Amino acid sequence: MHANLKKLAGFSLLLLVLLSHTAVGQVQVSGDLILFGRGMPGDSYQGSIKLENGGSEAEEVLVYMNDYFFSADGGTVYSEPGTNERSNAPWIEFFPNILNIAPGADAEVGYRVRIPEDGELTGTYWSMLFVEGVPKETELPESKDKFIFSIQQVVRYGIQMITDIGDTGYVDVGFENPSLTLENGTGELSATIVNTGTVRIRPSFSCIVFDLSGVELAVIEGGEKRLYPGTSTRSVFNLPALDAGRYRALVIADGGGENLYGANYTLEIEE
Repeated sequence: MHANLKKLAGFSLLLLVLLSHTAVGQVQVSGDLILFGRGMPGDSYQGSIKLENGGSEAEEVLVYMNDYFFSADGGTVYSEPGTNERSNAPWIEFFPNILNIAPGADAEVGYRVRIPEDGELTGTYWSMLFVEGVPKETELPESKDKFIFSIQQVVRYGIQMITDIGDTGYVDVGFENPSLTLENGTGELSATIVNTGTVRIRPSFSCIVFDLSGVELAVIEGGEKRLYPGTSTRSVFNLPALDAGRYRALVIADGGGENLYGANYTLEIEE
């Protein structure tokens, strides 16, 4: 065991790393990174995505699609197109899938969405179209008995492609796994907020703290996030300093209009 460690230590002394940080991809997406479309089964619509090369060299970019899903406990997952049950990736054609853009020039990626003639389609479907710079080949200096690494930075843009099936579907929000963390009289209240409906929603989150007599003590904003059907997020609220005792907290997800949802929690602060 000790002999092996000595060999590894000696080997590391001979290691020389040359890092070549090359920014690959001066190409930028001009316009929104979220594209909405609406239609009924059998309908189609189309559009284009504008790309701009602001660099001094020609850039090659690759265009491809993945499914896109996120959850409060599983992070973000980019899977094969058509994997998610609410993926619209199989409906989308895009062209071209490889572009070479001259310095200072613009280019476009066209897309066409054909909604299948399926009467059971309802609500929101989505996927992600990626625009990714292709690394250039880099010549590295020869070096005897040394390891040379070249690191290239690749720029990738993700454009969310969203299709709503007319005005079909319904909105619903669920609250799960509340948690209270306290330290020195202050703490955090958190809860997982899930889109349990079939339509996308972008709620803003807040928390109102009351004493047991109903007196409002604090209103805490928790930001907002777009939630697709089945996706979830963890919303965290920083509580004010509270004396020992019991309180009530109302966590709200406000999606606008009649789409207002809430969950009541009892907080117990111990001395």
